[in-house]
Amino acid sequence: MLRQVLSVVLGHVDSGKTSFLDRIRSTNIQQEEAGGISQRIFASVVTIQTIKTVCGDLIAPFKLSIPGIVFIDTPGHEVFTSLRRRGGSVADIAVVMVDVNKGLEAQTKESINILKEYKVPFIIALNKIDNITGWLSRNTSFSNNLKLQNKNAVNELDLKLYKVVEELYQLGFNSERFDRLSDFSKQVAIIPCSAKTGEGIPEVLAFLSGLAQKFLSSKIELHLKEGRGSVIEVENKVGVGSVMNVVLYDGVLREGDEILFFTLTGIVKSRVKSLIEQLEKGEKRVSEAVAACGLSIFCDSADKAVPGSPVFVVKGDEEELKKKIEEEVEGIIIETNKEGSIVKADALGSLEAISLMFKKNGIEIRKAEIGNVTKRDVSEAFLMKSKVKYSAIFAFNVPVNEDALLEAKSSGVKIFSTNIIYQLVDDYKKWVDDEKAKERQNMLQKVVLPVKIKILKCFRASNPCILGVEVLDGVLRGGCELMNSNSKVIGRVEGVQSEKKNIEKAVKGEQVAISIDSCIFGRHVFDDDILYSVIPENDFPLLEKLEGNIELLEEIKKIQKQAKNY
Repeated sequence: MLRQVLSVVLGHVDSGKTSFLDRIRSTNIQQEEAGGISQRIFASVVTIQTIKTVCGDLIAPFKLSIPGIVFIDTPGHEVFTSLRRRGGSVADIAVVMVDVNKGLEAQTKESINILKEYKVPFIIALNKIDNITGWLSRNTSFSNNLKLQNKNAVNELDLKLYKVVEELYQLGFNSERFDRLSDFSKQVAIIPCSAKTGEGIPEVLAFLSGLAQKFLSSKIELHLKEGRGSVIEVENKVGVGSVMNVVLYDGVLREGDEILFFTLTGIVKSRVKSLIEQLEKGEKRVSEAVAACGLSIFCDSADKAVPGSPVFVVKGDEEELKKKIEEEVEGIIIETNKEGSIVKADALGSLEAISLMFKKNGIEIRKAEIGNVTKRDVSEAFLMKSKVKYSAIFAFNVPVNEDALLEAKSSGVKIFSTNIIYQLVDDYKKWVDDEKAKERQNMLQKVVLPVKIKILKCFRASNPCILGVEVLDGVLRGGCELMNSNSKVIGRVEGVQSEKKNIEKAVKGEQVAISIDSCIFGRHVFDDDILYSVIPENDFPLLEKLEGNIELLEEIKKIQKQAKNY
């Protein structure tokens, strides 16, 4: 027996996710939510009857036997990391909404990378084609409406569509417009549509249903009698109280069932007091729910449930079920004695995605927890700084407490805060590179840099000797001693000038004036002489590590070594 297909709808803020579902269900959810941006995850069913009505002849070749699709509409400010389960995702298939005029935006790319990590197939709904100049959009299939468009509008759509094709290729996916696909199993379908007018929605539903039935039939079979689900979020529902919003992905859940779920203080057992199932149009209190569906569960300790954690109906060996829950969260919530950074996030799925990305990028984690960044976290990170130079705190989609911010500022602990996972890594890498560059500059300030110069002209013969020189290689700074190619020291550089202004340094290719003490032109130095900086023996190892100009270093070392042997 096939269950309903679980599909997650993803995309950047304001890409039209809720409007897409709104068009299918003929509801007005989008208008009711603040600022036109979806404020919470919302699960709803689109029955096979609705699919057949909307798609018409488009689904005739598929001979659908699925009972329907449960769409999960993620909040406008988050990715789909709450929809996790051990070894993959709760979602069977995904719809990625893309604004045709914007292409793949930051959160869209992140969503696609997470889908790739969890091996969830997806289609692209290229939304808002009604905004293309000259495009006449109607509430019909894209295929029918395409015939009515002028050539310029069709060309503009193709330009924008193939920009998305290129962006998907950069992420590792081959893709094509749905009616030009050559291999459904190897290419991502891109379906132009308009949630506003309804154009293309039949193709989106048809492809989603057909692909799910053709390639996912083994996954969408009901396997268990006892309900299994995943916590999406905790919500305070008016007239009910705190509830867990859950995706039931297998089995049956009934009022009165005892369930096990994970909280930050451990695994909790609680009895289901009431169930509210989210349906095609609205929601309804039910005594029994069969997978797959979206549910609000009212029970004791519901407000303590951790998003992304499992919910199991207790039947049979309770200890075995607890062990399975522990295995689900094992390795995600981390508290070790290892040297590394601290991660705080909003959900288990977020922690899991961050851990995977950090592991790939070689970023060590000392502690990974759900919740706000606290003063205690900052204190721990400060102690860690003495052991791990580039340790930091990462806050994903969670606030940083005010006292923690003050403590971080006074102690110099770096906090990275964002709601885009890969940005945590990018920002961290940039910070590390900047810190290393500062350290390198500070260390280079303490050593004599290698330099090779050529005398071009004499402005004053002595007291001090002022010469016009060209920097042939390296960096010339004031304060360094100069020697000739026979290792004879001819004096110390007192100053460097360019266009009669004092400068800190001159680099390869620059011509400057220098003043040298204890040097007389015509006795110690002459036109076209080549001079080198005298480098203290202890500076060589550090310069070899930092400077990178090995050839010049070796040349100077050789000259100084010859003088020593002589």
